[in-house]
Amino acid sequence: MARQRLSLPLEEWPHQDREAFERALQTGELFTSQGLAAHWAPATRTWAIKGYGHWLRHLQLIGSLDDQLPPTARASAVVLRGYVGGLKEQLAPASVVGRMRALIEVLRVIDPRGDYELVRRICNVTRVRAGSGRDKRENLVAPSELYFAGIARMQRNHSLAKDGTAAAIKYGDGLMMAMLAVKPVRRKNLVGTRIGEHLKKAAVGTYEWRFAAHETKTKQAIFVELPASLTPHLDYWLNTVRQVLLRGKQCHSLWVTTVGTSMAIDTAYGRFCKATTDELGKRINPHLVRHIVATGIALSMPESVRITPMVLDHRTDQTSQQYYNLADTLSASAQYVNHLERLRRRARSRTGHLQGTCE
Repeated sequence: MARQRLSLPLEEWPHQDREAFERALQTGELFTSQGLAAHWAPATRTWAIKGYGHWLRHLQLIGSLDDQLPPTARASAVVLRGYVGGLKEQLAPASVVGRMRALIEVLRVIDPRGDYELVRRICNVTRVRAGSGRDKRENLVAPSELYFAGIARMQRNHSLAKDGTAAAIKYGDGLMMAMLAVKPVRRKNLVGTRIGEHLKKAAVGTYEWRFAAHETKTKQAIFVELPASLTPHLDYWLNTVRQVLLRGKQCHSLWVTTVGTSMAIDTAYGRFCKATTDELGKRINPHLVRHIVATGIALSMPESVRITPMVLDHRTDQTSQQYYNLADTLSASAQYVNHLERLRRRARSRTGHLQGTCE
């Protein structure tokens, strides 16, 4: 039985929609203007095409895909309610919001003079309701707690990791938790980390984690020197555990699967969520770590709260001070890493004191 298509591919869009979208993607040259979506990254284009294709497929199924109507004119209140209602039956609230955002973005660039305010209002209502259904605070932990949990996961699987695939994967999960607690990069950079290119061992013995400006979402370079406490764990992962997973294959990706291939974003996302659930009893996804770090800085380092945008590598409007900002970013990351190290030493000191008291 053939699987029912959920999204119309770009080549099957109505002629006017497809042509308008292709114009929106055009980069400006000497005698042509730049399209409204010319700056979109390839991943954004794919997301938008798939999302808008879902909308068109819905219109097709209910007999409302009129290729003579402007794109925004098809989005009546009745049709939109039916579309959102169908999405809610199939998807999580956050995914429903994502589909609506894709619809808005494509309408904005292919029919810029059209009225898509109704779509925007419905999307906002859906987003508010989705947010009220779950509270991020329930899954918040201190950044240091996430960091120590990652270390503990590696330590617990250390001896078995060099022989067993399951333990090797768990060791990698722990390393991912610890690294993300230190520098909460976005998923694309986390999973795209390549040894020798993005992760290098410095002369002083610690590891440097960096990405060029063109490789990041905000088009700003990322750099952090990982804490010395992670060096032995990274050494063991790179030289021993990762080799178990590679099974003699060649791969430059930091994160690899059980069959020795580069780990996909979705796979890393699932592994991270499972690892945090195992270690902390809370399902924490990679993006939530950014919220955890920002909250942690505000609570434990209120005097340094201004470093938060730089630790998270948020875009700033002070483009004329880009070199000053880069220096500030390096300082901010160093401050945050040093803070984690102080917490770790303090925790180990307390543990040692308690053990001495009990003996």
